[in-house]
Amino acid sequence: MPRRFIGTDAFQETPIVEITRAITKHNYLVMDVKDLPRIVKEAFYLARSGRPGACWLRALELLLPAPVASAPVRRASWRAGVSG
Repeated sequence: MPRRFIGTDAFQETPIVEITRAITKHNYLVMDVKDLPRIVKEAFYLARSGRPGACWLRALELLLPAPVASAPVRRASWRAGVSG
């Protein structure tokens, strides 16, 4: 949805950020492509810290064609614990 329509109830707008607030650990409405790398990093940190839980990111359609600066991603290894 274009930015100019947010909050105007245009075209059956669904307040998805408010709807997901009760079922996620944190949610974001990304308004500027410059904030995307920081928000993604923060969302992954929050999702994995403490009790793991989902984070919701909503990016406006105007962000899709915009270039985003990428940063190297460190992947944590995971091993299944075997008991017994």
